Amino acid sequence: MKSLPNACKGKVGIVGLSRGPYYAIRLAAKRGPDIAAIVSYYGHMQNPNAPEPDQLFRIAPEIMQITTPVLYLIGDADYELRRTNGGRAF
Repeated sequence: MKSLPNACKGKVGIVGLSRGPYYAIRLAAKRGPDIAAIVSYYGHMQNPNAPEPDQLFRIAPEIMQITTPVLYLIGDADYELRRTNGGRAF
């Protein structure tokens, strides 16, 4: 997007839903200085192609590499495992 002639050349924000925040975290791990912030709605913090036990009980290693601010939004009624794993990420 930043290469488009009419696009802002500053840092960008990323909003992701469900699996999207994982890809935002990967991008922030590779291009951190270009990312202003990440907003995650009910985000998964693990590679969707990882084995199921990893998806349920581990976080993506990229999370430990980022310094990008993250707003992680999740509902009280969401799955307890997702709330717990999200807490591990932070």
